[in-house]
Amino acid sequence: FDLAGQPNGWMPLIEAMLFGPAIGALIWFLCLVRPVPPVAALATSVAIAGGQLLIVGKALGQSWDVPRYTTLLLGLTWILVGNSLGKLPRNRWAGIRTPWAMADEEVWARTQRFGGWAFILAGFATLAMMAVPLKEGRLALLMAPMAAAGGLSVLRSWQIWRELHPGAAPSRRIGRATLALLVLALLPLLAVAANRLGFLGQAWMVRLVLAAVVAIVAAAAIRKADGTD
Repeated sequence: FDLAGQPNGWMPLIEAMLFGPAIGALIWFLCLVRPVPPVAALATSVAIAGGQLLIVGKALGQSWDVPRYTTLLLGLTWILVGNSLGKLPRNRWAGIRTPWAMADEEVWARTQRFGGWAFILAGFATLAMMAVPLKEGRLALLMAPMAAAGGLSVLRSWQIWRELHPGAAPSRRIGRATLALLVLALLPLLAVAANRLGFLGQAWMVRLVLAAVVAIVAAAAIRKADGTD
C-alpha cells in the first residue's frame, strides 16, 4: 500500500494467503537461531498478523480504510512495546540500546522506564490521529510520534549518564557512531516530509527510506564489530 492507502502491487490469491505465514515462519526460524526477548517477538507477531489481515481483507473485497486501520495497528504496537520496555533486562537484541545504557545497569533501567512511557504516549498520540480527518498522507504522519519517542529516549539516556557520571563520558568514537545512527533514523521522516511538501517524488522518497534502513543496519553492524556496542 502507498501513503494514500491504495494498493501499489498485486499477487495471486494463493501467494497473498501464504505471504504472511511465510514471513512468520522465517522470523520464527531466526528466533530459534538467535533468541530475542518476548516483547520483540510479540510486537513482531502483532505487526505481521495485522498486516496479513489487512491484505486478505482487501483481497476479499472489504472496504477498509487502510490509513485508519494502519493507524490503529501501529498505535497498539507502540503501546505494547512501551508497556514492555521497562521490564527488559540489559541485552543486545531489544530495548533502547544507547552506548550509555549498555555501559551502565542503572542508566539502562532508567532509560527503559523513560522510553516505556514515551512509547506509550506515542501510541496514544498515534491512536488519536484516527479522530482527525487527515487527507492523503495519514501514513506519512505516523512516523512522527515514534521518531519523537525514540529521539527523546536517546537524549534522556545521555542525560542520565551525565547525572550518574559527571566526570566521565563515553569515547568520541561511541558518540560519533550514535550521532550517525540518529541522523540516519531521521532520514526517513525527512524524506516523507519532503514528499508531502512537493520537494521530492514518491519514487525517490522510497529509495531514500530504503537506503536509510540499509545504512542504519550497516552502521550498527560496524559499531558492534568495532567494539563500540
